[in-house]
Amino acid sequence: FFKKILLTRPPCANLPALRARAEQEQRTHSRHMSYAVIKSGGKQHRITVGATLDVEKLEGNEGDIVTFAEVIAAGEGESLRTGSPFLSGATVAAKVVKQFRGEKVIAFKFKRRKGYHRKRGHRQSLTKVEITSINA
Repeated sequence: FFKKILLTRPPCANLPALRARAEQEQRTHSRHMSYAVIKSGGKQHRITVGATLDVEKLEGNEGDIVTFAEVIAAGEGESLRTGSPFLSGATVAAKVVKQFRGEKVIAFKFKRRKGYHRKRGHRQSLTKVEITSINA
């Protein structure tokens, strides 16, 4: 009743050229894509210049420049430097885009057959920042 269907990919005659092109693109992208790992609000974030991210509330108004001094790693590829625990002298500068509050999170506790249930909501205060420079 059942026929066995054999799924095969047609042979690619130009596979070595495709692999070489993919490796070349990866090298050029990684050459221009330096990044840093920073610690903010008890969390670690992998960032690049121009990236925007939401971190726990930082002091400052919209448009202010904030500096992250707790840089764990910075660089790219072979020149990646890591600290123990932080890199000395390395900083990351960011511009405050917006101060806002996150989505509401519901903490619901429940014990069956005991008539016990507690519902509590929480909204975290957050800051949206845009990374302007990585000084490592």
